[in-house]
Amino acid sequence: MATTVATRNPSSSRTRVVPLDQYIAEHPTVRVFPPTSERATRIAMQTMWALIVVSLVILVLDEAGLFG
Repeated sequence: MATTVATRNPSSSRTRVVPLDQYIAEHPTVRVFPPTSERATRIAMQTMWALIVVSLVILVLDEAGLFG
């Protein structure tokens, strides 16, 4: 695993090498999507799985002859 990172200054095109710990400290992780979006995605996925399960149960019961 790399212990140093080469970074480039866009204004001067100069490259400097910094330790990985320093680079991580200077560039904290930024969340791409807001928490609301992640919550909505989780709810949508759980709803999808629930619909799949319900569909499978209905198919099994239909094959067993319990629907008409």
